Amino acid sequence: MKLHKIFWNAGDQKGHLRIMWPQKPVAMHIHDFDELVFVLSGSAIHVVGEEKYPLIQGDVFVIKAEQPHTFEKMNQLCLVNLLYKWDENYIHLEKEYSALTALKTLFVHEPQFRKQKNFKAKLHLSPWQLDEMVRLLDIMKKEESDKRIGFNSILENTFKTIIIKICRYYAETNLPAPKKMLKMGAVIDYLDLHYHENISRDELVDIADMPCASFCRTFKETTGLSPMNYLIRFRIDKAVELLAENNKIRIIDVATKTGFENSAYFSRKFKEILGVSPREYHKKQHKVVDLNGSDEFKE
Repeated sequence: MKLHKIFWNAGDQKGHLRIMWPQKPVAMHIHDFDELVFVLSGSAIHVVGEEKYPLIQGDVFVIKAEQPHTFEKMNQLCLVNLLYKWDENYIHLEKEYSALTALKTLFVHEPQFRKQKNFKAKLHLSPWQLDEMVRLLDIMKKEESDKRIGFNSILENTFKTIIIKICRYYAETNLPAPKKMLKMGAVIDYLDLHYHENISRDELVDIADMPCASFCRTFKETTGLSPMNYLIRFRIDKAVELLAENNKIRIIDVATKTGFENSAYFSRKFKEILGVSPREYHKKQHKVVDLNGSDEFKE
């Protein structure tokens, strides 16, 4: 039984809990799985790619697959890592936990925009919250060690309980950076779902429930882009997918499907971002010769 697309994969066992007590020095490395990390005690500098962030007891964060990382200046650093894979069909878990507004913020948006936010939006647990997590992690440790009948089900259900609780903690935080990240996460989710529609900045301001100037500043701090530029780039990403998967699609249809009002504006933005026109990109992807201005490539 899969944990609704969040799962470990080690034989019959759908996951692994790894305890670093203490964390030993390790070279910069990557994994093909994600890690949910709990800092139980001590401190360190977390190095992710070329960025460095301080860690202290109570910090909780996600390391995404293929993110190079290591630790520096470790001072009695003790960690628990929950290793799992976030399947491309994680939407099933999102539907199951639709009331958990912090789910994508914690597991997707915060790791994605960590560089811009300088890790200030990560979850930090209070002592009693950390104690509650330790009790659940102890259950997982014992089940994984003993491997009694039904241990996989207990592991999966306990992991789901941990997800629910840390999402609660994140949503209920009073720290300003995570609170802003939650608001930006709601806007980003909306853009991701409605990118093909006509979206105004005022609409996004209402979703964020913030003054317009504050919203625009916070959104750019989070993503590195203004809301409208983020939307344009997201639309271009979707256009790239359409052009790559369909060798007969017309440029004008790609523009319409991705929310652009006309194909000329779409083509101009596409070339600004990717350096080639959509027609050139499409031909390169499918090695199709454009004969006599075929309608197949009509802009």
